This record gives sequence, structure tokens and C-alpha cells, in this order.
Amino acid sequence: MNSIEPKTSVREKLKLLCLILALACCTNAIADPIEDEEADDTPTPESVVESQAQTINHSLSFDSNPKAATIKTGIKKYKTSKTTYRDKIFRDGTNREVIFRGWNISGMSKLLESKLLPFKSDKDAEASISSMANMAAPNVIRFLISWEAINPSQNIIDYTYLDSAISQMKIAIAHNIYVLLDYHQDVFSRYLFQKDSWYTGNGAPAWVVPNYPNEYCGLVCTSWAQMNLTDEAIRLAARNFWNNAKFTTKINKTDNLQTAFLWQMQQSLTYIKSKLSKDEFAYILGVDPWNEPIDGGMEGLTPKEWENTKLWPFYENAKKTLDEAGWKKKLVFAEPLVFWNSTAGVIAPATGGQLLDKKPGPRYVFNAHFYDAGRQAADFRNVDNASYLFHFDQIRTEARFRHNAAFVSEFGASLNGTGRMDTVRTIHAMYQGLEASDAINGRTRYVDFYSLPLSGTEWQWDHYYDKHAEYQNQNPDKLITKADGWNGENFSVAQGFSSGYNVDAKLVERAYPRKTQGDLMSFYYNDMSQDASNKPLNWAGLRPVVGGTIWLRNSQFVLTVWRGRRSKAPTEIVLPRTWKATDLAVVTDSQLHVGDLVSGAAFTQTANEVDLEPDTISKQANRLLIWDDTTPLHDNKTIHFALAINQDASGDPPLATTDLTKLQTSLIAALCNQKTGVVYMLGTMIDSAYPPE
Repeated sequence: MNSIEPKTSVREKLKLLCLILALACCTNAIADPIEDEEADDTPTPESVVESQAQTINHSLSFDSNPKAATIKTGIKKYKTSKTTYRDKIFRDGTNREVIFRGWNISGMSKLLESKLLPFKSDKDAEASISSMANMAAPNVIRFLISWEAINPSQNIIDYTYLDSAISQMKIAIAHNIYVLLDYHQDVFSRYLFQKDSWYTGNGAPAWVVPNYPNEYCGLVCTSWAQMNLTDEAIRLAARNFWNNAKFTTKINKTDNLQTAFLWQMQQSLTYIKSKLSKDEFAYILGVDPWNEPIDGGMEGLTPKEWENTKLWPFYENAKKTLDEAGWKKKLVFAEPLVFWNSTAGVIAPATGGQLLDKKPGPRYVFNAHFYDAGRQAADFRNVDNASYLFHFDQIRTEARFRHNAAFVSEFGASLNGTGRMDTVRTIHAMYQGLEASDAINGRTRYVDFYSLPLSGTEWQWDHYYDKHAEYQNQNPDKLITKADGWNGENFSVAQGFSSGYNVDAKLVERAYPRKTQGDLMSFYYNDMSQDASNKPLNWAGLRPVVGGTIWLRNSQFVLTVWRGRRSKAPTEIVLPRTWKATDLAVVTDSQLHVGDLVSGAAFTQTANEVDLEPDTISKQANRLLIWDDTTPLHDNKTIHFALAINQDASGDPPLATTDLTKLQTSLIAALCNQKTGVVYMLGTMIDSAYPPE
């Protein structure tokens, strides 16, 4: 009997351990009215299905995994009582879900002063990109290139221009930043304008736009964007592009407009790939073939007919072009008609979504832009809490309709805005829209437990802000030096040759989950930036218990919630460079740390370890690494969370360990067991449908 007693004791201890884990880990301890399930179009790798008695071996080996940089799309499912969401998302080569944050680089590519490149030199590119990386830790840039620069004459490619562009892309890649290649155009071409025109364009080369009428916006032209609606020269060029119209050049040779564009795309993409190593090419996300499509007049077609017979065949041809260039695994970031979700009302009515007759299929990304045209027109409301949740949910809805991943490649606001056009409030609300949704549970002030966070690139980061030397339409009497240097735009968050910002730094230097070990359910970053009246935008706190305490209402925090375990590599959350380790509190479903994490310290090799490491993009910021280690009670439905709090003197008084423990318990109950949202929106809401706080 004595030989059996120790074994019995071990069994009892294991039972007790399992009971403790059941309380500490996020398992379905109580009945849940909202059911979810894990699924993907690629099976969970066998390497993840490990022995329950695995040896813990945490390291940074995933950083050097040659396959990790590869980006693909996958599927995650989430089931509610009313519907099942089958959302396409981005995954890396370790099967972690990826969120992208970054900027457009840059409007400088519209200007002749830089030879239509984002930077005048590699030296400037290195200075700007390294500053951007160190200050803000983005993981993607949308890199603008120019048709007119690539293809200055019929059947001619300017490889010198491409070499310069490739060199600048390589600088971003060397900083571990992904590149989305954007063939940029606005109002089609600068060669449709005269020297004394009010505005100018960019995009198509001179040789493809011969014999057009003089551009004329109208007696009143409030902005360059109006020309898309009222300028016949611009509209005719757009119609000709979508119709692939035949034209005769000034040297009496013929071509077709869209065919000419696709030819240069194939030539340039083939060349770009040939100049990148395999590892560098992995950092090319894909191609945005045409910026902000306008129809130019639908010629009797409905918006649905136009999108199916004009716009979508172009994207199919663009995908074929990528394939011919050897880009068969790269994504096509397909933009809808620019007015599809317009907020400008009768000035530019929305043409609507869900118009395609067939699903686009693999490798397409629904690539949307969002600007608040309404408040530039007749919407006189202030930008208050939840202002753009509806608009970004439109993007989610359209992506779901197409069964494509979503990406918002432009959003932002003009600088120095006040009142209803307050710059910081506007951009703050746009980031809120990227991260949060209340479409499932309605206007309760709670952000949904499942929100489908969106990736995106803000417009823009201009290294030369306020330091330009552009002669508009090559007119020696129209030297443009101020702001963004193009058509009066004033959007750049960067200034002083990328040494500082034009907006509150808290708005720019953001926390975000770069990669999650399982399916990302939601994340929310409370940045506490200040608006034009120096009012901190404390739009959210945590309220795990309905009617209970609201935590962290005046503090910077980032809450990340994910489900299951698809990878051996950990969840990775980037923290702003201003967050000091000594002020950092981290609460997860199984760990609690208060000022004790040291960046770069040796791994403890404890289960579900939380680790603080120097970032791989920024030399000044840190990242949190959170491992979900295999246990008998963890499966692909298990919910995990990580809450990081900046407890410096700028926010609420630091929470004591006892209070953080209470918060942890409440978060486990709400997030892990009940699967209910805990982020509670505060203050003045955008409309009266929301209840009082």
C-alpha cells in the first residue's frame, strides 16, 4: 500500500491544479449565450499540437524564422446567436494573426521636385524611415510610385527611376517594415492641366493624354476633389481608361489606355522582383493598382453594372499582370469606387456597396479609404465618441460580402482643424473606428467583444513638410513651399524633416497588437491625446461589470483579446516609446506584473510567460510578448487577454496590486467566461441613441 500512496497523492494534486487552472484560465466555466468556433482555410500546423507535458522553451527564435515574414490571408469564424462571421484576416508565416499600422510614404511622390519619388535621396529616405520607425514603430508603409515616371514614353521603362524606388523600399524593409506598392493617381494626370490652372494632378504620363479639352472645374471650385465631378477633361480621361479606349499619340502611334498601363505594370513589377532578394520580397505585401477610382460618368450604367463591367475586370487583369510578373502569391489591394461610402450627401452621393455579382476570390483585399467629407460640407456636428463606428463597420460589412480581408489604406484629417473639423478628434475617432465596433450588441456604450480590428495606413508622413520647392504645373510663377506641397493639402503628421509631429505625439505613437498567437477578437487603445482645446480624449474605460466600477478612464491602456492557439510564437504587442517599464502594469488571464518587467531580461520559462523585449522596428520602444503554453484545459476556444497600462503621472493614480487583482478577476469573468465586451465608451456620444454614462 505504501508504494501506491505517493501515486494517489500526485493524482489529487493534479486534480487540485486543474481546478485552479480552471479558475485562472479563460475556459467556459459558465453557460454562454454567444457561442464561437475556431476555423481557418489552412489547418492549424501539427507543430502546435504538442504534448500536454511539453517542456517550456521560450526564446526569440521566431524573430529569425525565415518563414515568419511571409504574409497570407486566412479565415477566422465567430458565431453569435444571430449570425456566423467568416472573416478573412492577415496571418504571418508562423500562423499568427497580423495587424498593420503605418503611413503613406508619401505625397512627395506626386511632385516633380523629388522626381516623383517619396524621397529626394537614399540619405533622406534613411533619415525619415529610421525616425518614423524609432518614434512610432509602424510595421507597414504604403509606398507611392508613379506611372508617368516609370513609363515616360510609349514602350519605354525608366529603370533609373525604378532603381531609385527599389532602393528606398529596401531601406524600409531593412527596418522590418512591410511595403504596399501603390500606383498613385489623383485627377488622372498633371498633363491635363495648364500652367495657370488652380490645381494639378498626378498619375498618367503625357504621351497617353493627347488632344484633351482644357480642364475646367467650374466658376467655383472648392477643392481639387471637385474636379472628379465637374471637370470634363478629368472625367473623359477616366472614362477612356475604364473603356480601354484606343488613342493616337502625338507621334502618330496607336495604343489602348488601360493596356498601356498594365504593360508598364508588368514590366516594372518584373524588374522590382528581380532586384529584391527572397527575404526582401517577403516584405512586399502586394499592389494597389489604382488609387481612388472615379467613373468619369457611367454612360447609362447603374453603379452595380459599372462596377461589374468596368472596375472589376480591371482588377482581374491587374491580378493576371501580377501573375505574369512572378507575383503569384502577392495580394491585390482593390479599391472600390471612391464615392462608394461618401458622407458628402447630395454633393457626392454614395454609390453603395455589395455590388459585385461574384465573389472576388483569393488574393484580393478590400482596400478602402475614409475621409470625413461630410464635415467638410454640411455636417456641423462635433466629432464625438463613436463618430465613425458606423462608417468603419461599412468597410467590415463590404469585406465580409466579398469574403476578402480588409485594409484601410488612406484615412486622416487636415491639420490645424478646430470645432467640427478638430484634427486630433477626427483622427482619434478614425483609429477608434479601425479598432472598435458596436454592430453586434448595439448602442449600449460597450464595444463588442468581437470587433474585427482593421489594418491601415494613415495619410500621410511627409519628410519635407513645409520645406517644398514645387512649381505647380511647371509654372515659374507658382512656387509651392508650404504644407504638403500639393493642391493645398495639409495632412502630414511629420514635420521638421521627420524630427517631430504636427499633432499630439500620443495620437501618433500608438500601442497595437502586431501579431496574436490565436484569433484576434478585439483590441482597444486609449491614447489620451488632446484635442485643439487641450482636452484629453478620455473616450473609454474598462467596465467589466455592468453598472460597476469604470477603471482607467483617464489612463493610457491597450487591451488585446484573442482566442485559441494557432502558433508556437507568442502574441506581440507594441508599446509607445514613452512608456517606461517601471510604470508598466500588465494584466493577463494568468499573470500580473506591476513595474517588475525588465526589457531584455532572461526568460523565466514559466507557463504563459509575459516578457518585455526591445522592439524589432523601433530602437526606442518595447514590445510585450505573451505566450499561451499548452495545457490540458486550453483549446482553440479558450479566450486570452492582455491589458497593458501606462501608470505614469499623466493618468489616473497607479492601481495597487490588490486593485489590479480585482480587475483581473472581473476581466476573466467577463471576457473569458461570459465573452462580453468590457471597453465602455465615456463622455459625449455622437447621438442620443446611446444611454447616459
